[in-house]
Amino acid sequence: MTTWADIHTTSDESGVVIARIAGEMDASNTPHVEDRLTAAVPNSAPGMVLDLSDLSFVDSSGVDLFFRLGERLEDRRQRLAVALPEGAPIKRVFEIVRFSEKLPLAGSVEEAETLLRSAPR
Repeated sequence: MTTWADIHTTSDESGVVIARIAGEMDASNTPHVEDRLTAAVPNSAPGMVLDLSDLSFVDSSGVDLFFRLGERLEDRRQRLAVALPEGAPIKRVFEIVRFSEKLPLAGSVEEAETLLRSAPR
């Protein structure tokens, strides 16, 4: 696999960090992605929305990272929600691992932000 994963982070008006990941995630770049995502969430943020609509490939190391990130944020009294629209290249992977049974999975960034804000702390 390639080592390409492009990460852009912003915050919305309530301080929720929105991280957009594009490209491919595998064992070769997951540590870099983890470092970037972890550093992007200040203690004051209510949580993070991961926008994976432009992620074209993810292996088990990437899926594991998302689960661990959710646990880490929960330990900090923050939340994680994932935006993954229908038809996204990696949607089937998330269905196979039953991702939505563990963490909120939404069809858009806006829907993920709503889920994040409405989830109990």
